[in-house]
Amino acid sequence: MDDIKKILVKVSYYYYKMGLTQGEIAERLKMSRQRVNRLLKRVRDEGIVTININGFNENYVDLESKIEEKYNLNRAIIVPAIRDFHEVNLALGIAGADYITSLLHDNLNIGMAWGNTLFNIANSLADNTNHFKNISVIQVVGSLNEDDGLRQSDEITRITSNKLNATPYFLFAPTYVDNINVKMELMKEESINNVFQKMSHCDVMLYSVGEVNAYYSAISRVIKIENYDEIIRSGGVGNIGLRFFDKNGNFLDSKINEKVMGIDIDTIKKIPDVICVAGHKRKVPAIVAALKGGLMTTLITDNITAKDIVDYK
Repeated sequence: MDDIKKILVKVSYYYYKMGLTQGEIAERLKMSRQRVNRLLKRVRDEGIVTININGFNENYVDLESKIEEKYNLNRAIIVPAIRDFHEVNLALGIAGADYITSLLHDNLNIGMAWGNTLFNIANSLADNTNHFKNISVIQVVGSLNEDDGLRQSDEITRITSNKLNATPYFLFAPTYVDNINVKMELMKEESINNVFQKMSHCDVMLYSVGEVNAYYSAISRVIKIENYDEIIRSGGVGNIGLRFFDKNGNFLDSKINEKVMGIDIDTIKKIPDVICVAGHKRKVPAIVAALKGGLMTTLITDNITAKDIVDYK
């Protein structure tokens, strides 16, 4: 479903099914009341609304609405689930690429983290379709010494900037350092400091939440096992670029978080649109925690994960 049709369905659902006023819809969708009025006329003219909302999966709209309302999200986007985890990630990648493309404008600063889902987003972007000027793509997490099953953030930044004809900003630093003094010295390097300054001007940031699970995750091969044990003892359930948070979305007061070479917590919370793209049952606790902590403004997920999020206790 393309973006305008999705908006038309949401306006229809809010007005005809939930009984919201045009003013309430305008506030929820961050648009003028006049535009809501025009959209409602259009849905009637195009036959999207008769007695019911026709032609679209109403259950997805219902799930999106429930998640948006429960967690005060700007937007939830749900794609059809495919049982195979790899196929779900590919579908999420396409949806993420479509969403980013819809946001493009002159002077846009896009922050990119790491992971297979973001790699799929980068590769799903159409080649040479961007005609806007001065777009920047910023690597917001340092690089790993080896792949370890996680797609490198520098590779994702390179692919994204090439697809969008944008300027890349690479963070030439490791993801994690064992000694905080090493981090402080690295931060003095002009090339590194400049990228951190650029992070503070991000308009949009994309990440895929990581779960804390030694069986599924490559995290335990990135940091020392005793540090991993500390995360578990401290109640860590998820991470954004190796910055760990608890079940309420509060970042752990831990030296581990301090040793990460990447965008800091305060900067993340100041970015206008922080987009989490994630799916699968095993990630539900981490996604819910991130939602509780206000660590995203937009969520892109699949319908099975979305239902689990709504039902999660």
